[in-house]
Amino acid sequence: MLYDMSPARELTEDLISIVQHFAARLYGQRTYKARKLTRTVREALKDAADSKAEEPAAEQ
Repeated sequence: MLYDMSPARELTEDLISIVQHFAARLYGQRTYKARKLTRTVREALKDAADSKAEEPAAEQ
């Protein structure tokens, strides 16, 4: 049971919980930044392809 834990064991469990919480936040931020970067690159590539398609064919 939870109530049978020694103070050292309880402190250890609390510290592990804190570390897991912050690790999850960091992982989430990294994932968000990666998705944002991917979206930005895709939009830039799409814009480049669209502008290339709009160029007049006579300039070749």
